[in-house]
Amino acid sequence: MEVEFISALLVLIAVMGSIAFVAAAEVSLASTTRGRVRHMIDAGVDRAKVLDTLLNDPARFLSTLMLLKSAAYITGGAAALWLMIRQQWPWAEGILLMAAVGFALVTVQIAACAFTLRHPERAALALGSTVQTSRGSCCPSHAAALDGQTGAQQAKDVTAQSIFLSEDGLRYLINVGEGEGVIEEEEKQMIASIFEMGDHRA
Repeated sequence: MEVEFISALLVLIAVMGSIAFVAAAEVSLASTTRGRVRHMIDAGVDRAKVLDTLLNDPARFLSTLMLLKSAAYITGGAAALWLMIRQQWPWAEGILLMAAVGFALVTVQIAACAFTLRHPERAALALGSTVQTSRGSCCPSHAAALDGQTGAQQAKDVTAQSIFLSEDGLRYLINVGEGEGVIEEEEKQMIASIFEMGDHRA
């Protein structure tokens, strides 16, 4: 019994680490402008080249992070369910366990986002290489689909609608627009205030 509990606990800890990584990567990359990345490259920051590669293909890394996040949440729920069955807990206690696990995972995600927002560029530089590795290795068939012509069509039809309509995707597009001179700083601040109003209401 104790071994089963420890095993489930270790799985949940690994899941929390994965969710924290994904949340930090999403926020840091969405908050880093291409203009800043170019400035860091000109300043000789080698790791900024990885960020430039990622930001040139946002659909791929955002879809990879979404895939990792989904897998982490499913694994966490499965671990909690497995523990409930093995321990033969009543359904009422099992539901409480599932709720507690879900609350813990969401809390970890929010905390990771809040911590990353303090220094998003520093976090992006630290996590960029890992994101790039995960982009091609977490699901080779998924990466190949996005690389091919079929994947390009899927990225146009599906990814642009599903990924960039998320808050992090919209933040990324705003930063790209600012870096390219399409969006002025005042306009960016106005849009950012709308996001903040939505966060307060939530």
